[in-house]
Amino acid sequence: MSDIATEAGVLRDFILAELDGASANITQLVEATGAPASTVRWHLMKLKDAGLVESISRGVYRRLEATWYSLSLLAPTNANVGPT
Repeated sequence: MSDIATEAGVLRDFILAELDGASANITQLVEATGAPASTVRWHLMKLKDAGLVESISRGVYRRLEATWYSLSLLAPTNANVGPT
């Protein structure tokens, strides 16, 4: 696997972990990951396309949540998935 694909997987795992039992908006995920907003949006789009994240509208705000089955896909031994 290429380094780019590995980094993408780590970022997506981190996003899913951030959404574990919670919801967040793009700004919160950008702050948590340290990645540019455009990168976070791209990976969220891929996670949504895969059915692992859903967008929930609450009033005028949009939040993102992990779907219940996506969390079981995270490897429990991969605890250090945050940005370095």
